[in-house]
Amino acid sequence: MYDSDTKKEMKRMAKRILVTGDFVLDNHVYEGQRQNFCDKQVGVRVVRQLGGAALVHDLLSALLGEGAKTSLDLGVKLPTGVDKIRPELVPDTCQAYAFWKPFDKVWRTESGMGFGGDCSKGAPDVKWPPYKVAEQAPEVLVLCDGGLGFRDSSENWSTRDLDAAEFIVLKSTAPLQRGALWEKLVQPEYAGKLVITVGASDLRRSDALVNRGMSWEDTLESLASELAPGGDLEALTKCRHLVIAFESEGALWIDIGGPPGVNTDTLDRVRCQFVYRTDSIEGEQRKNTKGTAFGFLSCITAAVAWHLAKGASLDMPRAMEGGLSAMSRLLLDGHGPSSRPGNGFPVERLAKCIKNVTCAYSRAVFQLTDVCHGLTCPMGASAAGAAPQPQGCWSLLRTMLLSSGSACTDPADDLAKRVVEDGMIALANVPHLRKGLLFSVDRREIEGMRGISGIVQEYRDKKGAKKPLSIGVFGPPGSGKSFAVEEIVKAELGEKVPFLEFNLSQFNDAEDLIGAFHQVRDEVLKGETPVAFFDEFDAQQYKWLQYLLAPMQDGSFQDGQLTHPIGKSIFIFAGGTSLSFQTFGPPDPDTLKTKPTPEEEEAYSQFKFAKGPDFQSRLDGFINVNGPNRRVLPEERDKQVTDPCDIFFPLRRAFIIRGEFRTKPAQKLDLDDGLLEALIRADGYRHGSRSLSKVLDPLKSHLKQAGGRLLRSLIPPRDLLNLYTNADEFMRLCRSVPPHRPVDPLLTDPAKLEKVAKAIHDTWENLGVAEGWRKPADAVSFSDLSAFYHGSNIAAAKRIPAVLAFASLKLVDGKNTPDERERICCKMEYHLELMAENEHDRWMEWHLSQNWRWGEQKDPAKLTEEPEIKTHPCLIPYSELSDEERNKDRNCIRHYPDFADAAGMKIVDA
Repeated sequence: MYDSDTKKEMKRMAKRILVTGDFVLDNHVYEGQRQNFCDKQVGVRVVRQLGGAALVHDLLSALLGEGAKTSLDLGVKLPTGVDKIRPELVPDTCQAYAFWKPFDKVWRTESGMGFGGDCSKGAPDVKWPPYKVAEQAPEVLVLCDGGLGFRDSSENWSTRDLDAAEFIVLKSTAPLQRGALWEKLVQPEYAGKLVITVGASDLRRSDALVNRGMSWEDTLESLASELAPGGDLEALTKCRHLVIAFESEGALWIDIGGPPGVNTDTLDRVRCQFVYRTDSIEGEQRKNTKGTAFGFLSCITAAVAWHLAKGASLDMPRAMEGGLSAMSRLLLDGHGPSSRPGNGFPVERLAKCIKNVTCAYSRAVFQLTDVCHGLTCPMGASAAGAAPQPQGCWSLLRTMLLSSGSACTDPADDLAKRVVEDGMIALANVPHLRKGLLFSVDRREIEGMRGISGIVQEYRDKKGAKKPLSIGVFGPPGSGKSFAVEEIVKAELGEKVPFLEFNLSQFNDAEDLIGAFHQVRDEVLKGETPVAFFDEFDAQQYKWLQYLLAPMQDGSFQDGQLTHPIGKSIFIFAGGTSLSFQTFGPPDPDTLKTKPTPEEEEAYSQFKFAKGPDFQSRLDGFINVNGPNRRVLPEERDKQVTDPCDIFFPLRRAFIIRGEFRTKPAQKLDLDDGLLEALIRADGYRHGSRSLSKVLDPLKSHLKQAGGRLLRSLIPPRDLLNLYTNADEFMRLCRSVPPHRPVDPLLTDPAKLEKVAKAIHDTWENLGVAEGWRKPADAVSFSDLSAFYHGSNIAAAKRIPAVLAFASLKLVDGKNTPDERERICCKMEYHLELMAENEHDRWMEWHLSQNWRWGEQKDPAKLTEEPEIKTHPCLIPYSELSDEERNKDRNCIRHYPDFADAAGMKIVDA
């Protein structure tokens, strides 16, 4: 028996779909072991499957299931599926071949073998058997343009279908923005209902510059500039919706928000939603996976078309998550286990991934104009009146802070406090990078870390390298330069890589340096690729630079009359006098905006005499490492002006604090709120992380000996504290927060509890039916629930205020405006993992209080019955759940605004 909402959902699933476009016959050749006729092993297996547009059709057929109300047609009169088509029906030129073999025990291919036939004199004009035009035109028209000829002739598509369709989904491939089909679809009568899906790799096959591999922000900024007026991809905005897939790691939905196309006057109406993996970057999964597969864009295209066909309100982020999840599983699982015969494109398995997301993705909402313009800081943003920073200032974390009502230069103080208390799970929904024990959410640091990792990987794989790889690392004293670079290098070369440290400030003469080179050479002779860390290489007025040039340039050093080759090794030079690479050495007088003083000219002359510029030119790369203090603008080296774009420094302090306490990633810390406020918001620490460590020493001793809550009374005495930071300001911050937080009252009104509980139950029933883990026939109305399951929903409603508190949110009477709701949803999205974990912990706590226990099988009792066995496989810590199960907790959090709305309440900032 369905409740009214479920019936409405099923009724909406009635839109007709037509899939057409380019078709191809895929010949999948699976490797066998049978080399001789008499061998008894499994031999080569060939599976033929209609591909191209047919793959999208097959995925949609599996998504809709048997008995679906939606009609689904294919725009060619040929059978789909595996081995249902005779190859002689398809020209050789439209047949593709791929050789599949076992990689990590699954069927993957190294690369496609390509197409058959002879096109040396031009590709033939292929006429596919046309489908019988349906009496009723489709409401969702899916056009799969594979660049095989469909786009070139109007005979291939029906104007009636184009006119009648509510949505036209165009799966596009390079070369983009070409052909008769494109020219027709961007006309005003069609562009307003056009939905384009395209892969970022196809964008790069044009003249557009879309960066990859450094950070999500770098990729999005470069993409936005190409989509903006005057960019090479501007024409792609002549649609209603644009979905761009960044392999299996992310997808961007651009909602044009009005008439298709953008210009300088309408750019600010374009809204973007980005769904992405926070712990990786585009192409990372493919890079770490042996072999590959095909049909990735078909997954996300089918997911988008399926959600459009539902007829409900458009949930494009959910569609993208399903498509990306299927793309991820297609890459990881290929065509299934190699212990079983290969059987073509895994339609059924991928359709399940689209329905029930199996991976974790975060969401971000922002305006396209913010990314195009780099979200520059306003003039006068810093106290010293620093100029705006146009490049590299925008970040996804910044969008989260703005959604919380902060100014664009406000640091991430509240998030940093969550990290200190709750661990790294507080950053699960923020872009981050981990290299060994090194963790960063700072966009510039992440880009620097990935840059260094890239050149180390390239050098590692380079055969016969004769000279060392030279890397510079810069930062203020106490910023952790040695730790940072050691973790990066070990992450690429392994934990056992020889790591030799030399402090040049302790060397007396060149003989000491020669001894260091001999130690490096000894490791090379053992067959290793050692890392030599030269700390304070700029000591003694750059004295050592002249001795470093030849080893860096030629890969050799001289000891007396003998010249010794060093061999393949990595030199890392850590500066002790410069805050960044940009401030290493005095400025070149020729680059100054004002006339240089005699002192400035003399300083640069001495630097040049010491071979400073020569040293800089020989570096293969560099990284700037920031400590616990706010970054200083390199342009203002003499004034020490802090960088308003550095909103990440409180998070760096949080990492240092947890590192000092040697906490495990998921371990909780209980700190006095005033103490935590002072540690995170202190003006600065005089000697970087070393000073912060000194402040924490008494607290570390207390935690080790007695444990329990860390109180402000444990900090060092004022005079001692003043050695490490501004003691007066630190104490003021301690006193600015009351010792105990006020606790929000829980939902106590029985009527409101009932309304929220019903909304929770109805949402879960509808989600279960939509995602396939609840059969429609098993749906139960709220009024028919047994006492236990009624109580379970009441408990879920009661814990909402406590979970909201983790995002500094609360419930009040009223109704959110659409803008308020979007801002609240954005804020929740960046605390999603922490809130989901807490939701699960409280769900588990309630079930355990009802005498439930872990079991492999869930109690089979129906929702209308009282459970007897009382077992559940999810009664385990959140970290041990699969992403498929954790997504249920995440979805619950995302529906909090709906639950509140059902009770006549709204969610606001606490």
